[in-house]
Amino acid sequence: MKGFFAYPARPPQIGATIRSAIDEVKRFHAVTELVGWEELDIAGRFISSEVLRGVDTSDFLIADITSLNFNVTYEVGYAIGRGKRLVIVRNIAYGKGEDEKIRRLGIYDTLGYKDYQNSIELSGLIKSVRDVEPLRREVPIDRNQPLYVTKTRFQSDYAIRVAARIKKSGLGYRSFDPSEQPRLSAIDAISQVARSLGVLVHLLPSAVDDAEVHNLRCAFIAGLAAGMAKACTLIQEGEDPIPLDYRDLVAVIHHPSKIDEVVADLAGNIVSGLNEPGDSEDQADASLLERVHFGASSAENEISDLADYYLATDEFRRALQGEVRLVVGRKGSGKSAVFFRVRDKVSSARRNVVLDLKPDGYQLVKLKDRVLNVMDKGSQEHTITAFWHCVLILEIARAALQLDKSTHRLDDSIYKSYLQLEEKYKEYGYDAGQGDFAERISSLIYRIEQRFERRNDDSEISLSTPEVTALIYDNDVQKLNAAVVSHLQKKDSLWILFDNIDKGWNPTGIDASDILTLKALLESSRKLQRQLVADDIDVRVLVFLRNDVYEILLDHMSDRGKEQKVVVDWRDPEALKQIIALRITTSLEEGSASLDDLWPRISVRHAHGESSFQYLVDRSLMRPRYLLDLLKHARGRAVTLHHEKITEEDIDKAIEYFSSDVVQDTNLELRDIYPAHDGLLYAFIEAPSVISLEDARLRILMFGVEESQISQVISLLFWYGFFGVRDEKHEVHYIYNKAYNKKLYEAYVKSRTEAGAPLVIHPAFWDGLTIERL
Repeated sequence: MKGFFAYPARPPQIGATIRSAIDEVKRFHAVTELVGWEELDIAGRFISSEVLRGVDTSDFLIADITSLNFNVTYEVGYAIGRGKRLVIVRNIAYGKGEDEKIRRLGIYDTLGYKDYQNSIELSGLIKSVRDVEPLRREVPIDRNQPLYVTKTRFQSDYAIRVAARIKKSGLGYRSFDPSEQPRLSAIDAISQVARSLGVLVHLLPSAVDDAEVHNLRCAFIAGLAAGMAKACTLIQEGEDPIPLDYRDLVAVIHHPSKIDEVVADLAGNIVSGLNEPGDSEDQADASLLERVHFGASSAENEISDLADYYLATDEFRRALQGEVRLVVGRKGSGKSAVFFRVRDKVSSARRNVVLDLKPDGYQLVKLKDRVLNVMDKGSQEHTITAFWHCVLILEIARAALQLDKSTHRLDDSIYKSYLQLEEKYKEYGYDAGQGDFAERISSLIYRIEQRFERRNDDSEISLSTPEVTALIYDNDVQKLNAAVVSHLQKKDSLWILFDNIDKGWNPTGIDASDILTLKALLESSRKLQRQLVADDIDVRVLVFLRNDVYEILLDHMSDRGKEQKVVVDWRDPEALKQIIALRITTSLEEGSASLDDLWPRISVRHAHGESSFQYLVDRSLMRPRYLLDLLKHARGRAVTLHHEKITEEDIDKAIEYFSSDVVQDTNLELRDIYPAHDGLLYAFIEAPSVISLEDARLRILMFGVEESQISQVISLLFWYGFFGVRDEKHEVHYIYNKAYNKKLYEAYVKSRTEAGAPLVIHPAFWDGLTIERL
């Protein structure tokens, strides 16, 4: 049995300890050979090639993560991709400061690692290796979404260009998005790469915030792709930061325009793979648990499969029937799933024009910073409303032209109106094939910025109606508007779907101009809808918003009932059971069955004296995304350890991994809306699970929150589900038990705390904050 040791070059003391352990292990009869990377004959050769060859020729890899770096993380991914047994170790004497990085990264705490202090302990860990059976990873290729992409937290010009080129390639893709998932689960990454024909990894310069953790994620994913022999492209902005060892693997980009060629090459390789015969997925020897898949926890990563197991809720049906204009829900509640299912349903009718826009918020920052913020309030509102009207008219025209591009010549009823619309659209200076929405809206903002004249002093600028019109519109928009109306009158319906408008807002928090932007979108779309309906055009508008953003919006609206909404929430565990049952039966290709029948086939029935499924539900904050993450963690660990079923220990470990994720995720949600409270949950590290209101207030005060703000902060923690309160029968009630009705729940909490009831920290947060369980 042969092993290979990958470890960082710094600090040098680590290398000395490892070499001593290697010498000791070589005297151990079961390990016939153990090689460290420093022992390789690398003179005149590429270091990376020799290291990877060392992994290939070994039965297992020992990886030291005392000091996290690109090389070792890439090699860990590569070893997993090659199906090698892994032993991950860390010297606790030299790992100061790395715990937080490991926690933020998410890879190693989900893979698991062992600590050591000296060469004797390390050699003992290596000698304990007996099982070198390769990890199973029989996962069918996703031929509808064959590309996996690492997104960046900040949408730079490079990131926008990458997204635009991928969309233009026509390839479906899945992604890891750090703004949606703060940590990368190793199990999820392995599954995502295995399902792919190609992988695109976007490395960030070291000067970018959070670049170190992002690039370590990229190293792991790139290593997986190399080990699984997937087409893989690594792009890097400038010469920094990849190590020299792996420099030849990277396409160095000095300008966003160079991205096109790189993405085109990768797309070509993926298309070639699609043209090859599909792999026959022989799962005859796979256990039932290995055949079960719960799907992706993010709707964007399962667009092609969602129709197979989507649970059509009443909220979805009301949105599809056009009864509401707003779809509101917590992060992870399933808003995006509603977005994609409504889009796909209405798009199936060829006479419907469907506009699905996801502006990501980022593109509006320049407009706000360089134009809106120097105007008086009246001019701001007038300008941003006109801006949205311009965007909607242009995008409706483009969507109609794209829809009928190949059929208008064969259809006399739309031929003339199509040519007229095409002419007016081009007169406006746009091409229907131009980029994706992010690029188009950026181009429009650039034009506005070029026309805007800032003053040299700090005085606010006031614009008249004609001045706003001249600022926003390149040409007479009425002619384009008339052409749009003429063409839409020959169609069945127009659907306008807006998602992500509240995504990517400034990390310093939501300000008045953000709310103004949102209000202006709603007002502009409502006004346009009324105008088109008056012209006998059936128009439906759906805007998707996070619940916390919607609550802030309500506080700034004079007419709180003007916008009809539906709230995507989950109060009934039976509905969550149906979601999971549909996914299990679809993956097993079996007929419909209840979860009560399916669950005992893949998991132990009980965990800590409770129903094991309900035990997981109780730690999911009643959000489908969180429940799916928990289930995937538990299944992934069980499959890795060759368990026939998910065990109680698998469930405990899944909750432990997930809890760290939910703590960080909730902190980010809080920061998005209330940046002054960044990291607030860490005020409760090692707190008791049942805590008095007075002790909670004291912890928040000690964290640095002003005393005058403590009541507001506690209300926020109730709103985000961190705190619950007990009733007279000692049952705990969280915000979701009161249908997310903020006013009702606040009144309930007030009555219970005045009666002396303590606060209860939600069990989802216990492991992540090492809460003392009472």
